[in-house]
Amino acid sequence: MKIKKYKKLSTSKYLIELENNESLTLYEETIIKYNLLYKKELEVDKLNEILEFNEYGEAYEKCIKFICKKLRCKKEVTEFLRKNSYNSHIIDTVIERLEKNNILNENNYVKSYINDKLYLTKDGPLKIEKELTDLGIDSRIIYDNISLIDKSIVEDKVRKYIEKRRKTNSKYSQNMINNKIRQELLNLGYDIELINMYLDIDNEGNDDILIKKDYEKSLNKYSKKYNGRELDQKIKNYLYSKGYKIDDINKLF
Repeated sequence: MKIKKYKKLSTSKYLIELENNESLTLYEETIIKYNLLYKKELEVDKLNEILEFNEYGEAYEKCIKFICKKLRCKKEVTEFLRKNSYNSHIIDTVIERLEKNNILNENNYVKSYINDKLYLTKDGPLKIEKELTDLGIDSRIIYDNISLIDKSIVEDKVRKYIEKRRKTNSKYSQNMINNKIRQELLNLGYDIELINMYLDIDNEGNDDILIKKDYEKSLNKYSKKYNGRELDQKIKNYLYSKGYKIDDINKLF
């Protein structure tokens, strides 16, 4: 079947007009592989083969654009191709080519992912590791890169987080604040030993001042309605609800 006309649609895509007035959109790679520019003829018995190869080229070009916007891992590219209704053979072939050309590189992806998470979010190593695992990254690649994280960066993030949260929760007991911060940092993916180490720094004596203030406040409030053991119990319940330790509360009575 004779080719009447070529019309360039983009950098790598052409509209091919045939002698029967039908048209095909083919990628440059397809045209070169099947020598269509030179022959100016499309062999009908090879049409299915040409269209299949062209679909593969289309999938590859879409992936290039997809990855250029943002680094992607193999799982993300695979899901992208599935959503675009490509069959498993085309997906596997495209993935293999992307990896061969170093366009899809899981190690580079992990390095970039860790760097972004460390400097642009509050997330810690354990959360980052879990997210990478959920993305289907090879555990060896994850471990090799997670182990390279500068510990001082992680420690600095924990310290700054604790300082900020203490300032915004200063009206609560230190014990309550610590429990709250500890759980938040655990959820963000930090190691419990590191969290506890920084929670203990400059922590001594803070509750002594606060508990006395809250004791006086509750005494002034409840003494207007209660006395004796009932008054003591009301004050204890109030202090306990503020997060103070039982031993520290009992020292006041």
